[in-house]
Amino acid sequence: MVEKQLLATYSALQAVEPITQTAEVIVKTTLPIQGWVKDLTHIPKTGVAQSQTVARWVAYLSQRSRLSSSPLKEELQKILGPVTYHSETPEEIVVTCPEKSPVQEGKYPIPEDAWYTDGSSRGNPSRWRAVAYHPSTETIWFEEGDGQSSQWAELRAVWMVITQEPGNSALNICTDSWAVYRGLTLWIALWATQDWTIHA
Repeated sequence: MVEKQLLATYSALQAVEPITQTAEVIVKTTLPIQGWVKDLTHIPKTGVAQSQTVARWVAYLSQRSRLSSSPLKEELQKILGPVTYHSETPEEIVVTCPEKSPVQEGKYPIPEDAWYTDGSSRGNPSRWRAVAYHPSTETIWFEEGDGQSSQWAELRAVWMVITQEPGNSALNICTDSWAVYRGLTLWIALWATQDWTIHA
């Protein structure tokens, strides 16, 4: 709810900038955001993408605010004009930072038999490399070739594990690849209907 209100205010102010220019703007919101802007100004600018986006909105809203103590406030308000936040709701809502995910903190238990995969590609013509690593057995599988993308190499690394790992037991594969995740959870159904062919 906090993020939606901040996004709505941020988007509205950005949309009316060409019209309001240096005039003072009063923003009336359904929820009180002045306190949120003040409290959330100190959230770290690193972390998950959503945190960085919220931090950017808050920084913008804070710089535009009349109550800002930022040294950049005066310069920005000469160009865009000051903003006063007003709400019909008299009661301030306490904002707390969400608990960090155990996965982000590295506390999520990773099975000892997990495979770690990665792939890369660079150069022109492109040269790709795919690697799969199993820490508990210190096994490393490595392949390289020409003419494919990084996403293809990342998929190839997972393919090596799936096809070369003996046995019928469940595989635990750790990857940071968006392409692999989307491929195995969403695109695979579409590929199957297209007879596993890629249409360029």
